Amino acid sequence: MYDMIVWSTVEEGGSAGLAMVTHQQGRITFFHLFSFAIIAIVIFNGIKFFKPLRDYYQIKEAMQATINQARNLEDREIVDIIVKRAKQIGLKLRPQDIEITRASGGRARMRTEYDVTVTFPLGLYRDLTFRPEVLSTR
Repeated sequence: MYDMIVWSTVEEGGSAGLAMVTHQQGRITFFHLFSFAIIAIVIFNGIKFFKPLRDYYQIKEAMQATINQARNLEDREIVDIIVKRAKQIGLKLRPQDIEITRASGGRARMRTEYDVTVTFPLGLYRDLTFRPEVLSTR
């Protein structure tokens, strides 16, 4: 574990004492490199999931803002607004993918479903399915 014990002195008012010195002091071991590589891979792959999650929250926010105006808009107008916003974000939503249900009292519900494929190095991929759903608050 430790190669030697060294008696050290510190000048200018410092104290003297024993210090344990390892033979690996100042070197990077294979363990350190391997640990760094694993951490880098985890961070890199975690970033891959960030964009789809951000897109999900952006489209859900747009859906909420639009459904809150449902009393003043026709279903076709609502769908057009959401499809346009999805295209701006980079999602491939079709008008038939968006379902709007109206209830008594002017309340409305909108939901959709879409898939996103996240690709990783070495040809690996993961399909994620998102199902945003919002209710009107007005």
